[in-house]
Amino acid sequence: MRLEDYPTEPRFTATVLSSEAITEQGSEVEVRELVMEVGEHDFNFEIGQSIGVLAPGPAEFGSSIHHRLYTVADIPKPEGEGNPEITLVVRRCNYIDDYSGEEYIGVNSNFLFEVAERPRTCALGAIAAVLVGAVGTAGCSDETSGLGEPPLESLFSIAVIADPHIETVSDHEERLTAAIAWLDENALAQQIELVLVLGDIGWGAGLERAKQLLDELDMPYLPMVGDNEIVAGDDQAFDTTYRPQYQLLGDRVDHWRQAPLPVWDPEAEQDSWLQNLAFDYRGLHFFAVDLCIRGDDTIMGEFGTLHDFDGGSWPWLEEQWSALAPSRGESIILLSHIPMFLGALDGDEMTRVNALLEPLGEYVYANLAGHLHGNLEREGAAFDVYVTDATHDDDNTVRLIDVRGNGQRFEYDHRLVVIP
Repeated sequence: MRLEDYPTEPRFTATVLSSEAITEQGSEVEVRELVMEVGEHDFNFEIGQSIGVLAPGPAEFGSSIHHRLYTVADIPKPEGEGNPEITLVVRRCNYIDDYSGEEYIGVNSNFLFEVAERPRTCALGAIAAVLVGAVGTAGCSDETSGLGEPPLESLFSIAVIADPHIETVSDHEERLTAAIAWLDENALAQQIELVLVLGDIGWGAGLERAKQLLDELDMPYLPMVGDNEIVAGDDQAFDTTYRPQYQLLGDRVDHWRQAPLPVWDPEAEQDSWLQNLAFDYRGLHFFAVDLCIRGDDTIMGEFGTLHDFDGGSWPWLEEQWSALAPSRGESIILLSHIPMFLGALDGDEMTRVNALLEPLGEYVYANLAGHLHGNLEREGAAFDVYVTDATHDDDNTVRLIDVRGNGQRFEYDHRLVVIP
């Protein structure tokens, strides 16, 4: 059961009566025993039951309260003798983000410590479920135990747009405009912080126009090249058009990397502008891999290739992978226009991809892709693939991915939004 599924009603007011340090002064960790008096007589609980503590939520998470569970360690006062009292064991938690270097405080643990230092009241909610497990203080969960790991909290959302196909047809432009307007209007409510535009954005007269439309987004966006830009002869023009956006995005994310351009492509016997990009955002590692075949063959352009040559996509990905040291589960997301599965890539190429990714399997979440003009989910040996439908035909669809995390791992919930 997810933390957000637990009820936060009814609520009770509690006052901290005492705060006693369990750890010695100067210790690397600070753990305290808090005795709290609950103001209502009908607050029923047992030792080992979990209590929800509601603290003021951080503004950046868009929440007015921050809900965390704590285990009742003791009942100091026998039932029936005045207001109920409970004992909680709380560890103060702060952590440094591995990638941005920014320090974050554990909201509820620090709130409870502040309440103890300056007598105040806080809100408690009784949780009906009894969680099995002894009270402990070893893990930094921002709350104490009875829980195997810190509960996951909502962090932000990612929006995915695929295949806008901006050429000269005004209907396609209107659909992309509607999708962008919806994202801007709902950015705050849906916590949308990043937009991924997964290829076939625009070409010919639509190349610059598509960028003008995307620049209306209120949040940073990543544009990726697709097969149609290449078949139309806009390989270099795509790079020229979107390079300012890549520079802007590089200032808004962490550890931005872009492969050198152009490179000699022996398969196409020409210079190619392979758009291989990587960056970190709030603990997630994104790898945008260019699998689009160069040349003007419209049939072969529907398939993908690893571009395994000097300066190509495959050597670049291998180099990036060798330098990767992830610390949080499912923190790696692969992006591509052509999906990374058998049929789009051949059997030998997929064997190599799986062999590269499998050693970091617990850290790899999925491949997000477009190209197929439909919504598709496919399980793979080393990762799952999520394909998002084109905005330019049938339903005008945007994929929203809600990201939840706890400092140890991430989880994701997908929603398909049909733009009216």
